[in-house]
Formats: sequence, C-alpha cells, structure tokens
Amino acid sequence: MQHNYILDPRLTYISSNKLKSLNLFWLGYIIFILAYVLTTTIVYLSYVMLQAVQLVGLFIFIMGLINLISFKFDNKYLGFMFTLFFSWQVITIFRGFQFNSNFIKLMLFDAGFGMFIYLAPAIVLFPRTLATYKKLFNVIIILSIFYLIYNVIFFKDITNSDRTSLRSQGMMESFAGFLSFQAGFILLTYIYHTPKRRIFALGVIVLTILLAIYRARRGLLFMCVTTLLCYFMIYLITTKNKILIIYASVLLSVITVFYISNIYKQGQGGLFGYLMARGDEDTRSGVEEYMIADMSDTDWIIGKGIAGEYYCPNIDVNDVTGYRNVIETGYLEIMLKGGGVSLVLYLLISLPAIFIGIFGSRNILSKASGMWILLNTIYIYPIVVTSFDVRYLIYWTAIGICYSKKIRQIPDEVLVEYFQKKDKILKEVFI
Repeated sequence: MQHNYILDPRLTYISSNKLKSLNLFWLGYIIFILAYVLTTTIVYLSYVMLQAVQLVGLFIFIMGLINLISFKFDNKYLGFMFTLFFSWQVITIFRGFQFNSNFIKLMLFDAGFGMFIYLAPAIVLFPRTLATYKKLFNVIIILSIFYLIYNVIFFKDITNSDRTSLRSQGMMESFAGFLSFQAGFILLTYIYHTPKRRIFALGVIVLTILLAIYRARRGLLFMCVTTLLCYFMIYLITTKNKILIIYASVLLSVITVFYISNIYKQGQGGLFGYLMARGDEDTRSGVEEYMIADMSDTDWIIGKGIAGEYYCPNIDVNDVTGYRNVIETGYLEIMLKGGGVSLVLYLLISLPAIFIGIFGSRNILSKASGMWILLNTIYIYPIVVTSFDVRYLIYWTAIGICYSKKIRQIPDEVLVEYFQKKDKILKEVFI
C-alpha cells in the first residue's frame, strides 16, 4: 500500500519490559473476569473457589499494572481534568471505606461495584501506542470466544422458560456485559480487522441481541442496537459507493419496519412476547424517588462515598435493612458515590473527546473512539456505565486516543497496514 505518511516509531514501539507487563495485565484481567461472571452460576460453583481464582488474576494484573502507568499526557487539558477526576475517584474510595472482611471482599472481587471501577480510568495512562490498541482488540476477541463457550455450557439456564428467573437473568446479563458487548468496538473499527473477525464480532452482538430480547433486557438491547447503528454509520463514512449507501439505507429502513411490525404481531407470545409485556413497565421511578428523598444537599455535591447507601425498602429480595448501595440509573449511581463533582468531571472529559474524536481526526480509530465515548455518555441514563469491564476500559482507552493529536492524524491506510500485519491472537496476547 503506497502512502506518503511516515509513521512515528514512538507510536508503534513498546519496550519488551512494558510488553511483558501489558501481557500480564491482560492475562490477569481475563482470569479475574472469567471467574467473576461465573459467580452468577453459584448453584454449580462455590464463591470460595471462584474468589480464589479471582485472587490469582488480581495478583497477576496488578503485577503488570505497576510498570504500565506513566503520568504523561498528549493534551494539557486532559492532563489537568484527568488529575482532578482521578484524585476525586481515590477520595471517593477512602470516603466510607470499611475495614471488615466482607466489605473488603466486595471491594476486591466485585467487578460490578467494587473499588476497581474507580481505578479503571488509570488505563488512560498506559502507553498510547498502536501495539497497546492491537492487544486490546485481541482481548476483546478472546472474551467473546469465552462468551460463546459459557452460553453453550449454561444454555439451559440462560434460556430458562421462566422469564422471571433472577438467576437466568443475572447469568445472561453478566455474560453479555462482561464478555460480549465490547465486540461492538471491533465492528466500529472494522476496517482494521479481517473478514473473519468482523463476522465473528457481528455474530456475537446478534446473539446478545436475541438473548436480550428473550429475557426482555431493554437496556442491553438498546446498547446493542445503537452500537450496530454506529457501525452502520462508520460503514457509510468509509464507503465511496453512493449506490451502495442508498441501497443499504433502504434495506436498513425495511428491516427496521419489519422488525417493529413483527414485534407487535407477536403480541404476548413468541420470542418478543415477554419484551412487549415489559415494554412500558416502569421499574425505576420508585427507586429513584427513594434515592432522591434520601440525598442531602451535601450528598448531591460530593456523594456518600464508596459505601454510600439510600433508604429504599421492599425492593430487593431478602432485604433486611431497607437500604440499597446501588441504583441502576447510571448518572444517579455516579452521584450516589461521588456526587455532582464526579459527574461534572466525567462529562468535562468526555464531551470534548467526542467532538475532536469524531470531527477532528483522519482515521476511523479516532472516530470509532469518539462514537464509543458518545454511546457510553448516552448510556449514563439507562444503565450503570461504570463497571470494571472491558467496555469501560475501552472508554478510557478511547479518551486517550481522542486527545492524542498524533494518533488522530494517522491515515487509515497506515493503520490498516499495521493492524492487519498479524492475526495470531494467542501469540500476540500472551507472548
């Protein structure tokens, strides 16, 4: 491929020492998260065994993490805002931290609501090189493979005909949230991947959509569909065939109309029945009202800290205290723990990144990163966006990409040539 652009070696080089650390980090993380999602299958496996595996993963990824952090920024604004945001994250951890065994276990092993959520933004301090991003792509594929494996193993549980089963719901949501949804980033950056990877990633997202419909998980369904729409937008941006653009647009419109009409025809039965039954069900306003009533003026500003709770009786099964330490509405969860300070700093970092990533770049990597940040900013309402999952790690990696002028200016033909140079997943991740 011929081009006049000369790629700065510093954008591809990573020392052998840091490469080993990066491999350790991702290997440890994969072990940690694969064990964590299995905690929803507790009837088959014990917490003690799974937490022992998590502890091994935790030890490995912390070993790798130490050598990867470098407090250097390509953008002064990001450097200033991130320092404020991350400092407040650390303060939030210390505010309300409890030194008892149960609380510490929760903080260490719960990827959904533990302390690593607040430390996850540190991934923006990893080496901002193409080698780092290529490694991330491979990790996404590996977790997606395990998503399929887990679904096969626990197929009967996930497709349990009892649509109200909390265990089946928890398994499906955990598998999807921590193992499959990030495959959407492969689709957004599809031009850098082989056709096999593209088809595989698309299949994973489609399977996630089907299971989300079956179990009527509206938030997850919304996330997957909007990701596919962004994938379609990027596809239109990259193609120069106007006839194909028109054809694809018409086809998408027809499919959408058919999809909606099919949902209504299904009524209360079939694949869409349970989803339709829950279509206008309000499961949040009551919880939100309880939280709002329990928040003081000070709480709205600085939050209640990492152990923050609010009075909300008769909501959770087997509730004995009447207090909840989580709310499923994303922006309220941020404010419950870190207050308006956390939310404002979060938005002050994300909003400029969206603009410069999508409109101030020459390549799809930056535009896709901007779209990923945009999607996760939109998701602040329907879901909890802050979890120690790859989706959130991609979010902060994307922040680093969007704020890096050097990365935004790399032509796509150079990136395609680099990312498609090798395709041996296990070798690239673990060696």
